[in-house]
Amino acid sequence: MFCCNCGSKLSDEQNFCFMCGKPVLKDLYPPQDHSPAPVQSPAQRPFVNYTPETVVPPSPAPTMPEVDPVPVFSASDGKKEKKPRKKKAVFFILAAVVVLAVAASLFFVRAKKQDRYGYASSLLSAQKYADAAEVFEELGGYKDSPALSQYARNCENYYNAEALFSLGDYKLALTYYEELGDFADAADKSALCRRYMDLKQAEKLMSEEDYEGALALYDSLGDFEDAGEKAAYCAEAIRYTQAVSLFNSGAYDEAKAIFAALTEDFEKIPAYLDGCDKMTELTARLDDMDQGNYRRYTSLPQIDPALLSANPALRERYEIWSTYYEAVGKYNAGACYQAMLLFDELGSFADAEERSAACPQPDPKTGELYRNQSFSKRGVTLKVVMPDDGTKNVIKIYSQSGTLVSVAFVAPGGSISIALPAGTYMVKDGYSTGSWYGSEDMFGPNGTYLIMTFGNSEYFTLQSGYYYTMTLRTSKTDGDPVGEKRDDWNGF
Repeated sequence: MFCCNCGSKLSDEQNFCFMCGKPVLKDLYPPQDHSPAPVQSPAQRPFVNYTPETVVPPSPAPTMPEVDPVPVFSASDGKKEKKPRKKKAVFFILAAVVVLAVAASLFFVRAKKQDRYGYASSLLSAQKYADAAEVFEELGGYKDSPALSQYARNCENYYNAEALFSLGDYKLALTYYEELGDFADAADKSALCRRYMDLKQAEKLMSEEDYEGALALYDSLGDFEDAGEKAAYCAEAIRYTQAVSLFNSGAYDEAKAIFAALTEDFEKIPAYLDGCDKMTELTARLDDMDQGNYRRYTSLPQIDPALLSANPALRERYEIWSTYYEAVGKYNAGACYQAMLLFDELGSFADAEERSAACPQPDPKTGELYRNQSFSKRGVTLKVVMPDDGTKNVIKIYSQSGTLVSVAFVAPGGSISIALPAGTYMVKDGYSTGSWYGSEDMFGPNGTYLIMTFGNSEYFTLQSGYYYTMTLRTSKTDGDPVGEKRDDWNGF
């Protein structure tokens, strides 16, 4: 360590210069570790070792040249004795002092640079590359400082690139590796970055279902990572897409052959394989029905709507015939009002108009239309009398648990006697002057539907051995009055 004021060499323990007394600025001279640096494995330090130049010990201070003594003449020479010239001696002394000062200055400057050079070299050994580069740059052209500065910068950039690479930021890492050129294995890492970038791009294309673009990239990558497996998947996906296109165009046999040959477990393959058979059957049946042979069928094959989504024309044919057969099914089940609405929706399609006109049914005769056989025992008789107001009536009797026991039709002004087991019941009355649409839809939403009430209750009890008469929708009665409240057609 050297004094920054006078250049005197100092020990590491001194705080003040023994020559000039100035305080020592130790921050400029960090402690030097002269122990040998630990040996690093190639994995820790992948670079070729760069050994700085061996420190050259400072040259010894120049010595003063020997000066011949000034000649002295004696009186015997016959001449006057000359005295030494003092000015010339002073000049030589001053020149010597200047030379010594310059030499000392050069010595101390060189010693200071050598010390900084050693400090930078220690930073380089400790892999503190950015700090080492700054110190070497301060040294300018001293020894091999420019080369070491560039080496430290390269090391710093290399490790930055390695960090980015480990984080998967291959694009930014590539810019560092390319700037490093042939430094260490930067060229190989550049190529590796490009391969990983291609791999990521291929995965993106595959997620977007651009299987052809993805396949081209995976093929170019060969056996890199899982590129081979992904390439095989893309090839299967392309064939799968071709099969779906054939299916949507109606080429069911060709599509089925491709679906059956696929080895990848695509989720919809079973549905498409089943759909190929059903669509073949459906197409044949629709063609037959379009020829006027629709009455020989009562329904259509059940098809997953998703299989029809890409074929609008076929989907439209399927939907309109599905509506037709739904109407036929409701008509056959006695829900003739609902059937009529569906037939009216179809307009002039097939025989929809004719079917719609046939939905209103003839009025049935007074009597029971339905009887629950679980209530077949007869222990009491209930007679229901209807008002003579021109309305047709349908009577429904429910048990206390909500089970339908009996359904009866009563003509205007008529009555009906129903034998029942003793128990507690609810009675409902629906009436209308309009059309009858069967036991399910009755008078449709245009009828009036009521629940009979007995005081504050909807239920009344029939005791065994008695005969009961219930007169509906009248205030004239010999017994207890029967009240009423509105009910909904759908829940009647």
